[in-house]
Amino acid sequence: MDRSRLTVKYLDAHDQIVPGPTNRIEVIATLEHDEPTAATDPPYPLREFGLFGTFGAEEYMIDYIRHPLIEKDGSVILERRVRLIF
Repeated sequence: MDRSRLTVKYLDAHDQIVPGPTNRIEVIATLEHDEPTAATDPPYPLREFGLFGTFGAEEYMIDYIRHPLIEKDGSVILERRVRLIF
């Protein structure tokens, strides 16, 4: 998923959304209907999510989450939220 499909929000110390840059952000990734497979296909197994970015010209893995199996079929929407504190 490319960055244009992510929602990034700045948060204050109480996790409330604020307009400007802070040391806390929330990144939201959404797999819509028919992603990654169509509703007519078998469920797609998901076991991990990673958040990647660049600093200068270097690519980095920022966060990595492993979890029990999620079988996502194309009829549901899956939203993943990651909060980062710098």
